[in-house]
This record gives sequence, structure tokens and C-alpha cells, in this order.
Amino acid sequence: MIRLCFVAVLACTLFTSAHAAPFTPEHGAQVLERISNAGQGSSPRALKSLRRDLAKDPANVELALRFARAAMEHSRIDGDPRFVGQAQAALAPWWNQSDAPLDVLVMRAIIRSNQHAFAAAIDDLEAVLARDSRHAQALLTRANLATVTGRFDDARKVCARLVPVAGELLTAACLAGPASLSGQAASAYALLSRALGEGRAVSGDERSWMMTLLAEIAARRGEFDVAERHFRSALAAGANDAYLLNAYADFLIDRGRGREVRALLGEDPKSDGALLRVAIAAKQAGSASIDRYAANLRARFEAAHARADVTHLRDEARFALHVQGDALRALDLAQRNWANQREPWDARLVLEAALAARKPIAAQSVVEWLRAHRTEDVLLASIVERLDGASR
Repeated sequence: MIRLCFVAVLACTLFTSAHAAPFTPEHGAQVLERISNAGQGSSPRALKSLRRDLAKDPANVELALRFARAAMEHSRIDGDPRFVGQAQAALAPWWNQSDAPLDVLVMRAIIRSNQHAFAAAIDDLEAVLARDSRHAQALLTRANLATVTGRFDDARKVCARLVPVAGELLTAACLAGPASLSGQAASAYALLSRALGEGRAVSGDERSWMMTLLAEIAARRGEFDVAERHFRSALAAGANDAYLLNAYADFLIDRGRGREVRALLGEDPKSDGALLRVAIAAKQAGSASIDRYAANLRARFEAAHARADVTHLRDEARFALHVQGDALRALDLAQRNWANQREPWDARLVLEAALAARKPIAAQSVVEWLRAHRTEDVLLASIVERLDGASR
């Protein structure tokens, strides 16, 4: 599945210079740009150094972009949304400019997508592509947003535009998400596997991202042993970012292996997403620590409400259902989340909450949507079957 954080991953490896001339790769495997972690401030010390430099020269667009990319990389690795706010602050001089430099618009779209301001992010990307139809990062980000919001035909069309500018492997990775969620899971898996296996040069983080995509497609198809191998390959390939760790934790929880989750994520993880999974795993294992985790999560969600943060709806719905056992509240949160975001987990929460609340009719629109898009997911199919039985 292509995710919001995948945008941040690629921002660190494929971002093109705002002032660069148009560039055509010599061959499909050529990397568009390789930016060193040290150069972008991946360490806390480097990020502080960039922050000091930017404070001295806040109108320096290249410096602002370097800081924003480094901050988004920290957010990707740690799952800490405060870095997203820091990235936005760095772009303050251009934040409201419709004619901002192209790479500022792309980074603004990335930040907005992480804040779930999807319409505004799409507007920024369309503005970029109107000025440069071959901007690889804008195309990737645009396809990602179309996938996250369930516009799979749109996503496939945008991915196809990547072939002449980013090559076959990146195009296959781009297509894997929307294709696998709309009736073409087997072919999407085969295409990406073949492209990745042809020996093309990719960074560890890129390989990790693609292996995660393969793992999730395999898991949705019920090929759990294959999925496990891909998850482990993803963990071995690159920096273990927050998304990968959480995705593997979800896989373990679904396999009834919650006791392994705390070893993976730690006893007291900082990020909300990781803490949620540790709490669910603790409840699954019957651990006495569940009360402490639940209290911590409640406080965090209350703080999000106070600042009108809507990016936690999915996690809060899952907390209400799987930790608190409040099916009605979970259903309300899941439905509100579904109105904006349409990935398999978003559908799953509506289905699970409707089943737990004994309100199968509340999930009918999601069931119809899944059928219309021919979504292949053995877990979702089993929940739909149970909902059908409850409706009779």
C-alpha cells in the first residue's frame, strides 16, 4: 500500500532542485538524485545546526528546503508530528504564495498531506505539474494522494506519467498501491517483484519501502508466510521508520503475536501510533500495563482535540474499539475518518466497529465501495461475511 509517509521517504531521495534545468535520465534505472543523510541533517545535531543557520537567514529558500526535508525525515523515522510543524515553520515566507518555487510547493503539499489537508495538497501539486509536467516528486506525491483517498484510476494514470522521468522500477512501485487495491493484486505484486528483482540500483530506504509494499499486498491476499519474509527483508534493508515498524506490528497483532510487539516497538514508545499498538498488544497479552498505556493515549487524544488536530481519527477509532471497547464511539470516529481517507485500515475500522456495535447497516456504504473497487483483502472479506450474516 502506498502511504502518506512514503511521500516523506521519497522527498529525501528524489527531490529535484528548485533551480535545476529539465533533466532526462539516460536509462530507466538511473537515480534522479541521491541526497546524503548527513547533508540533509538526519542527526539531531545536524538538524539543530540547520535550524541555527535558518534563523540567521530565514528568506534563504534553499536553506529552508534543506531544513524542511530534514525535519520531515525525522518525522518519518520517529513518527513525531512536531517535526511536521517545524517543516511548515521553515517555509513560512512562502506558505501563502501561489507562485512559490516548485520545490516549495511540493514540500508544502507533502506537509499538508501529513496534516490530512488533502485538497490543498492536491492543489499545490497540480500547480507544480502545470508548470513542469515531468516533476517526478510531484507526480509521485500526486499519485500517493489519489491512492490514499481511494481514487485508484486517477492514481494509475499519474503513475504512468512517471515512466519517462523516473524509470520502470519506481513506476512499478507507484502502481503497486492503486492496482493492488482495485482488483489487480496478483499482477501488481508480480510487476513490483519482477522490477525489484532485476538488480536495479536502489537505496536501502527505497528497497525497504518496496519490500513493505510487497509485504502488505501478500498479507491482504492471505499469503502470510510470504508477507512475513518481506517484512523482515524490509527491516533489514534500511532505516526502520515509524511506518514500517507499525505495519509489521499490525501484522503481528493480527497473527495473535502481540507479545512480540513490545520487543519491536519498545516498552514506552514516543509516537502515538507505536504506543497504540503496544497498548493493543498489551491487552491481547493480558498485561497489567494496559491501564497505564490507555491513560497515556487518552491524554494524547484529548490534547489533539484541544488543538483541533484531525489526523488522529483512525488511531482514536482503533483505540476506542480495541482498547476501550466502546464500539459506538469507534464507529462514529471511523465514519468521520472514512469521509477523508480510504485505505484498507480505514475501511476495516468502519466494518469492525459496525459489527461490534451490532449496526451492520452503518457499514453498508463501505461494503459497497469495497465491492465496486474489487478490493482483495482476506481479512476485510471475512468481516464483510460476518456483517452479511448479522444483517439476515
